[in-house]
Amino acid sequence: RRDVKVPVRAAVAAAVVNLVGDALLVPKCGVVGAAYATVLAQVVAFGVVVSASLEKKYVSAKIAPAVRHLKALGGRGAPVLATLLAKVAVVSAATHAISLSAASRGAVFEIAASQ
Repeated sequence: RRDVKVPVRAAVAAAVVNLVGDALLVPKCGVVGAAYATVLAQVVAFGVVVSASLEKKYVSAKIAPAVRHLKALGGRGAPVLATLLAKVAVVSAATHAISLSAASRGAVFEIAASQ
């Protein structure tokens, strides 16, 4: 049975952190603040997924038998990890491209909207 609630919780948490981070950091730090808010949002999403995985015993919190756990994580967690890494890569690349384009034109609001 697939758990669809965890990815939704992770996405909602990331969106909230990103919006709050943008509101707090963009006025003070500009594009760099938006980037920090985005990175922090992705870290929060990752934390939600890892926390839920530990809670539902998809992976164990014990570190000693690391190889066995890495195999279990690879089997069950690889699609989630790949999705999160791909999302971070795409969002980072798009944010960078939009920020460079907007910054060269002096369009500060377009930079904030791209987040």
